[in-house]
Amino acid sequence: MRPGLVVILLILAVAAPGVAAYSYYLITDDPYGQPLGITQERLAGKAKVEERIEVVARVTWPGPDADAAAQARLGHELQAAFRSFGIVAHVEFGSAAAGAQGSVVYEVGASRLGPFMLGNAAAGVRPAVEAYRLSQGR
Repeated sequence: MRPGLVVILLILAVAAPGVAAYSYYLITDDPYGQPLGITQERLAGKAKVEERIEVVARVTWPGPDADAAAQARLGHELQAAFRSFGIVAHVEFGSAAAGAQGSVVYEVGASRLGPFMLGNAAAGVRPAVEAYRLSQGR
């Protein structure tokens, strides 16, 4: 085999998956078919504003004294959990009455899931993701 032919075949083998993905994107206009460089911002730009459903995690923190570092850690972990499913979630904090337990309520559009105790907040992520996907028709 000639060396020039080997180089051309190697280039085609490396480029073929990207070309196929980009062709799929051009034909279907599905933003998940874009090869490389897909970002949450580009996906959000594709979504129509009136169809955008948000996931909000409303955290009720126990007691009036809030530990800022613990709140930041919980907020980051909840956002990371949703981001692993390709969903951007907003986390909002509030205070519970004195002596009350902390909890998390997930709101997806008009749906409310919870409350989940703070120690079990992760148990509500999967149902919230499913509610989000159902509201998106996926």
